[in-house]
Amino acid sequence: MRNKLITIITFLSLTNALLAVDWSDYLWIEAKVTPEMLTNTYWLEFSALPGNPRYMYSCGNYGNSQSNRAVFAKSNDSGKTWNAKVVSESMHAESVHFVDSNVGYMSGSNKMLKTTDGGETWKRLNVETSNYVYIEMVWGSYAMGNSVWVIGGNCSTGTQRFWHSKDGGQTWNCFQTKVSVSTLSDIVMYEEFGLGYAIGSGIVWKTTNGGDTWQIHCATPDFYWYDNVYGSGSTDTVNINWHEDIAIYNQSILIPASPGCSGGGSRHNGGMAFSTDMGMTWKTFNTKSDMFGTFLVNDSSGWACGTESELYFTTDYGKNWIKMICGVKDHTNFDDIYFINDSVGFVTGDGGMHRLIRRSDTISVIGDTLLCIPHPVTLSASNYFNYYEWYRISGKDTILVISTTENSIDVNKAGNYIVKGVNYNCYAVTSSVFTVVQPDIPDIVIKTDKPYYCFGDSAIIEIDPAVVSQIEALAEAGLILKDVPYDLRHGYETKDGLIYKIYLYNINTTDVTGYFFWKNEFGCTDTIKFTLDIAPYIKPILKPVGNMSFCVGEEHSIKFENAYMFSDYDWYNDSGIVASNVPEIDVSNLGVSTIVTLYYYVIASVDGRCPVHSDTQKVVVRNDSNRIYLSDLEIPFFIDSVAFGFQGYRYLQLHNTCSEEYTIEQVYFANKYAFTAPQSQFPITIQPYGTALLLIYFTPTDLDLQEDTLYLLDNCSTHFIPLSAFSKKGIDSAEGLCNTIVTITTRSANVKKIMTLTQPMPNPTSTMGKIVYQITADAEDNFANNFVNDIKVITYDMLGREIDIPYNVKSMAKTQENEIGEITYNLQNVNSGVYFMRIVLDDAQHLFILNK
Repeated sequence: MRNKLITIITFLSLTNALLAVDWSDYLWIEAKVTPEMLTNTYWLEFSALPGNPRYMYSCGNYGNSQSNRAVFAKSNDSGKTWNAKVVSESMHAESVHFVDSNVGYMSGSNKMLKTTDGGETWKRLNVETSNYVYIEMVWGSYAMGNSVWVIGGNCSTGTQRFWHSKDGGQTWNCFQTKVSVSTLSDIVMYEEFGLGYAIGSGIVWKTTNGGDTWQIHCATPDFYWYDNVYGSGSTDTVNINWHEDIAIYNQSILIPASPGCSGGGSRHNGGMAFSTDMGMTWKTFNTKSDMFGTFLVNDSSGWACGTESELYFTTDYGKNWIKMICGVKDHTNFDDIYFINDSVGFVTGDGGMHRLIRRSDTISVIGDTLLCIPHPVTLSASNYFNYYEWYRISGKDTILVISTTENSIDVNKAGNYIVKGVNYNCYAVTSSVFTVVQPDIPDIVIKTDKPYYCFGDSAIIEIDPAVVSQIEALAEAGLILKDVPYDLRHGYETKDGLIYKIYLYNINTTDVTGYFFWKNEFGCTDTIKFTLDIAPYIKPILKPVGNMSFCVGEEHSIKFENAYMFSDYDWYNDSGIVASNVPEIDVSNLGVSTIVTLYYYVIASVDGRCPVHSDTQKVVVRNDSNRIYLSDLEIPFFIDSVAFGFQGYRYLQLHNTCSEEYTIEQVYFANKYAFTAPQSQFPITIQPYGTALLLIYFTPTDLDLQEDTLYLLDNCSTHFIPLSAFSKKGIDSAEGLCNTIVTITTRSANVKKIMTLTQPMPNPTSTMGKIVYQITADAEDNFANNFVNDIKVITYDMLGREIDIPYNVKSMAKTQENEIGEITYNLQNVNSGVYFMRIVLDDAQHLFILNK
């Protein structure tokens, strides 16, 4: 925001033009800052690229506290729009200057930063030297060529320091001096190795050797302070005041003022001073708040800004000051002001960045006069204002539609409209009447031949032909379909070349949407949407519970697995409806004299719409019964305790309940490990109404309680007999040397791998099932490889025949001592019934019952 010292002769023509500027014709508007969240950052300074003011820069403080981070903004269009970012430095950024499009410097609080990539990244410079301690407050800076200057001071110590680098900030020299109760705030250089000025509290400084040394040029004027708000307080003349800025143009100097050495604390006092003889004499002007920024556009014309919306200009060397806050919100705090030519200026502070533009005393409404319902008409204001009031005139009444900062609105009602443009603290302008008309458009309704449709249905969609004749449609393209499967066939009919009817065949989706496009004689266009109401297609799923081929007296059922998805459903078999709205039915049949075969199915619907037929479940009931009766069988069947290393046994008594002999070919065990049945006893033939014994051996494989399950096949269903036995420690003794008796006791059984499994899920199932396994090994086992290839899965039917069931073993997770995985299997290709699945790992076995 610095002004070059130039001659009157060089810019004489420009000066004369500036004198003719009428600032009352202008207003302030907010510049756009991206991202929007940084708009109201406290922006503290403006500057422009030397020789190319299209590129402008600003810096500030994110959070308005010296402990918060610096922000930087750059404009490529002379300040109309800005791209801002937060810099990762904790500082109060007060000054920013660029020497070219890439190299720039930013200073404030106790830091000096440099960028070499146009402000994308910033690096802190070390301004310390061996002779001077880096002070706690750095304020203004300036840059030119390879030279960089930064100044700072301390009111309490009265120390002023002027740092200068001639190599772009790599090394620094410092000139230090002392003036009591004073600091430094701003610097401007006119020659890299010559003239420059700086300002601090009460003093203007000067250098003639590029900043190597500095001397006092002049003192700033005394101000007569009093409370501008309450009319009370100190009335002393104070000559030590804070001057945050200095503007120089030829022999003219303009500075702002705030009470005290560091300023910015009163909020009730402030002012500016104008000198026409380089500071020898001054003319002061008091304001109602602290003043921080000044700028001279020529010898006689300048600007000053401060807190509480204090914003003034003068055109007569500071003799008279005029407040110019047109477009500015009340209580906006400004910190800096900058101009790039005679009429393009900027002011900034905590209210964002504002740009000066020529104001307009007229406003008009721009938009389409034709309202095509249901599409609204967009009305816009022709010129910029801070906010707008839109009105609709209805008879003698003027009705406020909306007050908004946006310069356009959407209206969906015909009538007469006006807009009033309003600027803050400025003026308001009202437009002439703008009329919106709505043509008479026929009511277009799409009809369908059914209230709803089912999968596989056909549909007819029709528009009243009488309405079609009143509109100009797009022939053969007036109706298109959206989200319809490619193979959905459709046709249409036309009248006078206009589509009015369309056919859909074999609807096989739940979403059919179409749009009819039309245009009337006034030029209104629209699309009419239709959506067919199609009942969702959900197929009922039946699941048998148990074997669907069984004998009289057994209990079996069929479950309606997804019954919760329907509101109404009925069960059927060959005789008709057997049940309604129950999720499971009993299919057992008692007292039949022959084999009975029945077919069950469900017809279900949602709210009575589009009933769906399930698959048929075959049920066969035989007039028969089991042959074997187990008398006096305790549960579980217990074998007396056996010492480890020995074997125990017990007989299970079997009775034939039939008049014909019955033969048992084999029995099965769940684990087939600790409990066995000698094969030599089979086949076992039981005479009519006779009795036979089944021998069961128990050989301990571990200590303590061991269990298993015996599966005994019968004529209709299988007998499941739990087995249990207890293994004791084995004790043996022998005579050793020297008549010593040696006793050997079993302490534990050596089982290296322990496999645990969950129950099959789901069970019953008609397709896929899953069992989760966990294998635990002792410290001596090797878990380097998975056990996937070690696990064997064998499946049997009710007759003990091995059948081919597809399965897969997959390891899911493994640690040093455990492996977890899952076993999946598929029963899709086997008949309904009961099956046995044996899962084997080394000597460990598990048997599961699977139902389909």
